[in-house]
Formats: sequence, structure tokens, C-alpha cells
Amino acid sequence: MPVRSMSRREFLRLSAITASGVALNSCDAKWLGFSDDERPNFVIIVTDDQRFDTMQYMPWTQKLIFEQGVTFEHGYITTPLCGPSRSSIFTGMYAHTHGVTENYVKESKEVTFPEHLKKNGYYTGLVGKYSNTWKGEHRPEFDFWVSFPRGQHRYNNALLNVNGNWIRHEREYITYTFGNYALEFIDKASKKRKPFCLCFTLTAPHEPAIPATEDKYIELELPERPPNFNEEDISDKPDWMKKDGPIQGEALETLDAFRRKQILTLYAADRVIEQIMK
Repeated sequence: MPVRSMSRREFLRLSAITASGVALNSCDAKWLGFSDDERPNFVIIVTDDQRFDTMQYMPWTQKLIFEQGVTFEHGYITTPLCGPSRSSIFTGMYAHTHGVTENYVKESKEVTFPEHLKKNGYYTGLVGKYSNTWKGEHRPEFDFWVSFPRGQHRYNNALLNVNGNWIRHEREYITYTFGNYALEFIDKASKKRKPFCLCFTLTAPHEPAIPATEDKYIELELPERPPNFNEEDISDKPDWMKKDGPIQGEALETLDAFRRKQILTLYAADRVIEQIMK
């Protein structure tokens, strides 16, 4: 299929898709041996609310992606909210341009990069979270689709829309369910004579941060707190922060317990990413 020429603006949008918690990998289609198309395949992995200092708990992801690619050390999130950030990932635009400025504002009507890829002959798929307002209607830019409605974060027994059909996945842990569908997508893609793009958007480690059964009791030390944690001088901080004061006592214990659960959800995510990459 001939490639439609892009405007400079469209090219820049496609070239600038970076975000915290996003890993991008490309592989040579000829290496996989199924396509005459020399354009690369893309696997875009997005975790939900992951801190940068927790990558040490994902050794396979580091080995198979980080150590074999480029790390952008000066990438910045312009909106510290899930909905606007996801819209920025999919459109390459700032929130003031794509129009999603809050978590529960309906998804942007701007053209997404999967739309560009599909129009130019790519086989496209999304497995995981799409947006906080998606209700279940078909997303035409994806050939393969597995997601849950309204940004839900169920870790077990999730109700998922699988290519237009609603299926309850009883007694299944969501990370493994998404992993299985991602492998199914790759299997289907391997039989097509075209390059592919998979957006693999995990629930982990978003709250309620429920680890897989086999990971619940792993002993671990929490990462060292960053220098700006509980600063003594908060005169330059917003009024609400000045009013609340430092985190201490029971609130600090609750925070640490939650951070531990978040990290434990990453163990399953790391195993699934290993399977996808291999």
C-alpha cells in the first residue's frame, strides 16, 4: 500500500510521543520473517501511575528494552493527570491543543497516531486502558481491541470489551489477561504481510494496586525517598500543602504500605513484558 505523504506538523506530532511510564520498542519486520514491508513494528507499553524510581523492580523490562535502546533523560509530563497524558501520548499534542484537560473530559477528537498508521497500512491493536470516559463504542483506528470502560481499575474478574464483545474474565488477574491478549495480537500480526503497532496499556500499578497472588508476600525494601519528600521549608508551596503540613505517623505508614503494593504489582507486569518481547 502506498504511503500517504504527511505534513510537517503531522510528522512532528508522530515523532514527539514520549511520556513517563512509557516504553517504546521497534523491531525489524524482516527479522520476524513475515513481511516484505521494511517499515518497523512498534510495541508501545504504558504503565499507569508508575514512579520512575521503581524500574529496579522490573529487571526483564530493563534488560530487553532499556538496555537495548535509548533513554530520554529529559522527558517531562506537562499534565500530572492520567486522562490528559493519555491524550497527549495518542495525539502528540499538549492538553491545551487536544482539549482533554481533566481526567473525565471526553477523549479528544484530534487524529491519533494509530489512525495515521492504520491509514498507511499498519495492523493496529490496543490491549489495556484507553481513557477514563470510553464507554465501549468501537474505536475505528484499531483492528484489534481489548479494553474496559470508563478507566476502571479492577485487578480481578474484569469485564472487558474484546473486539466488540463484552466478556467477564472470572478468576483472572488483569495483568495476565492483558498479556495473553497481547500475545494473541502478535500471533495474528505475524500472519499478515504488513507491519504492526500494538499499544499495551497496563493497569498496574494504579490504585487499588492489588498484586498477583504469588507476589503478595514478597519481602522488599522501598526505594530511598527523594530529597523533596517532607521538605522543612514549604513556604514556596501551594496553600493546601502548607495547611496539610508534613506527612507523618499513621499517614506515613499508610503511604508506605500503598507504595509497597504498587511495586508488587510490577512483578507480574515485568513477567508479561518479558513474554511479549520474546
